[in-house]
Amino acid sequence: MERRLWVASAVSAGVVIALGVAAAIGWGGDTRAAPSASPSASADPSPAAPAPPPAPVLAAPFEAPGFYVGEPVIAYRDYTTAAVWRGGPPPDDLTARAAVWQARKPGDLVLHVPGWRPDRGVATDAERVVIGGREGLALTSYAGDPEMRRLLWEYADGLWAEVRMYDATTADLTAIATAFVPGETPAQMTVPFRAGRLPDGLGLTQVVHGHPWGKDHAVLSWVNMLAAGATDPMSPGLAIGILRLPSREVAERECANTAEYTLCRKPFGEQPYTLMLADRESGLTRGEMEQILDGLTLADPADPATWTPVGEAFGGLSFVPLP
Repeated sequence: MERRLWVASAVSAGVVIALGVAAAIGWGGDTRAAPSASPSASADPSPAAPAPPPAPVLAAPFEAPGFYVGEPVIAYRDYTTAAVWRGGPPPDDLTARAAVWQARKPGDLVLHVPGWRPDRGVATDAERVVIGGREGLALTSYAGDPEMRRLLWEYADGLWAEVRMYDATTADLTAIATAFVPGETPAQMTVPFRAGRLPDGLGLTQVVHGHPWGKDHAVLSWVNMLAAGATDPMSPGLAIGILRLPSREVAERECANTAEYTLCRKPFGEQPYTLMLADRESGLTRGEMEQILDGLTLADPADPATWTPVGEAFGGLSFVPLP
């Protein structure tokens, strides 16, 4: 099942909400989720059993011959991704980065949750390669797509990573994997805001940094949360994010209701940043959304050193597993 980043947009003539306009995985056009994992778990797990630790996050960007690995970065409960760019780093400016997104066709570096292992079918079909003295698995297709190359390797005991990319050779992916050096301490996803008030029962499903969206828009930071009691774990609940727009599309604070959504947004900062809240299934009223908006404490969007670890920013919320 594919996982999508859902974001809300607005035009000057009125509010228009777009669902699933940016894929959260598969930078070269692939929108499928990471392959099914086979972590060690009993057939009848105890609800009291502690949850496994979250997936590592890329500690720092790095370079391989002809490639650069860094933002955008996306975190889920069971894996995280970082973009693999061809030919060097992308532009620092988010809107400029959005403009070159399609031309550069980034791939993915995927870091899996501790204990994840490839399924038997992957191991059977793969060519064996060696990455840093450890065995890796190279495949010439992904999910039936013969144009997608894929390389998986265990970079430390119980820790697996993979690189997926279009128009790449096994040698390309091996060079990227060889250049990858994990941090001694897993990095934490941070966000440029703190929430002062949230509904009870939410769980984090996705955190996004630096994701181009469209030709000249970009997501600086976006957090999706699953609503309490949601029947579909892939459905969007409450989302809070900051968009970088090419111009000041939002002149002042505004909130609106539609048949499916409640949306609030306001401009801030010297750059054309827009703070946005969108709710689909949490059942929040417009007044409650305005209270959440008023309760947000904003950091400097241009200075990630001032940002807050996502769990702390949302009152100790943790990631929930998704299919």
